[in-house]
Amino acid sequence: MNVALLVITDGRWDYLQRTLQSAIECLNYPFAQRLLVDDSGEPLGFAPDGFDVIRNHPRRGLAGAIQTGWDQLNDDIEFVFHLEDDFIFPEPVDIAWMIEYLQADPSLAQIALHRQPWSPEEQQAGSIYNLDRTRFQKLPGWLRQRHLFTFNPCLYPRAITRYPAGLEADLTKRLLDDGWQFGYLGDLDDEPRCIHIGIRRSRDYKL
Repeated sequence: MNVALLVITDGRWDYLQRTLQSAIECLNYPFAQRLLVDDSGEPLGFAPDGFDVIRNHPRRGLAGAIQTGWDQLNDDIEFVFHLEDDFIFPEPVDIAWMIEYLQADPSLAQIALHRQPWSPEEQQAGSIYNLDRTRFQKLPGWLRQRHLFTFNPCLYPRAITRYPAGLEADLTKRLLDDGWQFGYLGDLDDEPRCIHIGIRRSRDYKL
């Protein structure tokens, strides 16, 4: 399968370097394309080896940066592994396994990796799943849900990039209207498969 690794950054170079190092260690897949969208709006930035770097001038915000990445995908790309610049992985990610679930269920818009509880509500509940377990249908190896298309680390089929990127809520509505469903890898009581490290936002942060 031809899979693209799409990394989005808004200029938090210290986070980005940790994210890329974790990706090197844990995303063991022969990506057909590696894209880094730099939405920092700064004249100089971090340019990692092995990536095609696209810089937005001026900044386009998160939705615009994602759209920039989608617009640059090669024609032969079949799946996209989506990664923002403030996530690391506690263990290797089996992308081939994620592809199998997407291929087996054509209604799936993504297989996502669940992160640690972040908001006060999530921390109190102990897990993003514990906010409302009824949203998730347990299936062998993964969870089906129709609540949210997330831009947390995930794999999605190329067909999703035919939609306008938008923000999570916007894209979720469009996809649900067209009959798509969403998935998380693993089970309700699994440990987090990705760790959000983005304590601070970038200067002039915009959605």
